[in-house]
Amino acid sequence: MKAFTKCIKLLVSLILLLYTTFPFFWLLLSSIKYPIELYSIPPKFFPQDPTLKGYIAVLRDYEFVRSLRNTLIISLTTTSVALAIGTLSAYAITRLRFRGRRTLFLSFFITQFIPPIVVLIPLYLIMQKFKLLGSFQGVITTQLTFLLPYVIWLLYGYFIRFPYELEEAALVDGCSRFQAITKVILPLSAPGLVSTSIFAFVASWNDLLYALVIGMGRVKTISVKLAEYIGEARIVYELMFPGAIIGTLPVILLALVFQRFIIQGLAEGALRG
Repeated sequence: MKAFTKCIKLLVSLILLLYTTFPFFWLLLSSIKYPIELYSIPPKFFPQDPTLKGYIAVLRDYEFVRSLRNTLIISLTTTSVALAIGTLSAYAITRLRFRGRRTLFLSFFITQFIPPIVVLIPLYLIMQKFKLLGSFQGVITTQLTFLLPYVIWLLYGYFIRFPYELEEAALVDGCSRFQAITKVILPLSAPGLVSTSIFAFVASWNDLLYALVIGMGRVKTISVKLAEYIGEARIVYELMFPGAIIGTLPVILLALVFQRFIIQGLAEGALRG
């Protein structure tokens, strides 16, 4: 009976694995096909004559390479700022006692249910007033409006169950509150911080709405550049697919390198929550 149950679990796991990875493999195989194969009916899964011309074309495109650079700058900056502010904010909400603490946290939580497009027009007017449209500062600031509450919400669930005795011992030994955070809380919270950073980085990397509207075409990210391959006459699949693979690789490599921290952070966050 145990062997049968194990086989069923393995079969279900394989089906789920195929279901989740099939789109990526289809994208990967399509990126090395000629246009005539991409539009063939019925579609062919494996390319008959693989080619890397699509990759060469997008990598020679200066705007595409610049969009990758812009995305990297925006994602790293937004993640760093959100993590720095979010860590201190989550710590303050979980440790300090002040009036409106619970209401403040609930307000951060409620923002996760608000669609980004709802606040797009107000944010656009604010960025226009401060002359930040079409700038890195404008895109980063608008992305922080949804990333910062997300980071605070994730870290709150991690800090709320953190043993206060360790921090109290550091304070008794002469550490200041800030030293207790940097020397005790942060090192022990490394898995949660890493997993939160990766989630924030991926959310910023994949953002299209704010980058498209606030960037105004002057600060193009990889999402905006890929969207430009969708024209009125046709969709340039032979460039979109290789570009999508290149744009996805940094996120995949990041997840593979830090997968141990991601799993550990999620597991500990779930247990602490």
